Amino acid sequence: MKARVYDLEVMLKSVMEKEAKTGQQTSILYIMDLDGLTFDTKLFTLVRGALASISNFMSEHYVELIHSFVLVNAPTFISAIW
Repeated sequence: MKARVYDLEVMLKSVMEKEAKTGQQTSILYIMDLDGLTFDTKLFTLVRGALASISNFMSEHYVELIHSFVLVNAPTFISAIW
């Protein structure tokens, strides 16, 4: 979680610098590449635990930072657990 918060703070700093430079609101298009992800029972724990926590944290504290969150190369089984 600390690493993700650090990444978010770096993104926030970049967005704020861009907004100061342009005078316009800026946001992030967050892309997660799931290429190579294979089905494993541990995915349930990950999705319901760590990823859910990060997602909730981002939506509570960085709501205006993230414009869109896009999953690419998602295997078909991901819709059953996401």
